[in-house]
Amino acid sequence: MAPEVQKLVKSKSPGQAATYSLTVDVWAIGVICYELLCHQHPFSNIAEFYHYSQDKNLFPVSNMRLSTESCIDFVRQAMCPDPDERPSSKLARQHPWLSIRDAEPHVEIADSDAESE
Repeated sequence: MAPEVQKLVKSKSPGQAATYSLTVDVWAIGVICYELLCHQHPFSNIAEFYHYSQDKNLFPVSNMRLSTESCIDFVRQAMCPDPDERPSSKLARQHPWLSIRDAEPHVEIADSDAESE
């Protein structure tokens, strides 16, 4: 769950309880991407999660060493502990890492019609 759901993010307005928005779903996408790429949860215990929620410089990037910079940037932005700095779903969808489908493929894909002739 996103830090604001766990009440680890303080409200910007004194005296008011912290609320959360649809950016919690962006956080969840970031965690899912991290888990798919690294084959493990980003935080091994609640203490790591708490410390990261207080200092985004503690992002667990070492497990992503085989990922591209663009990929790491997407996951880091999606998992930003401050919901005000986390991108909306619309902005997240525009990230270059998710636009890779427009890039040229890195491997040649055989045309199945050409092989059968």
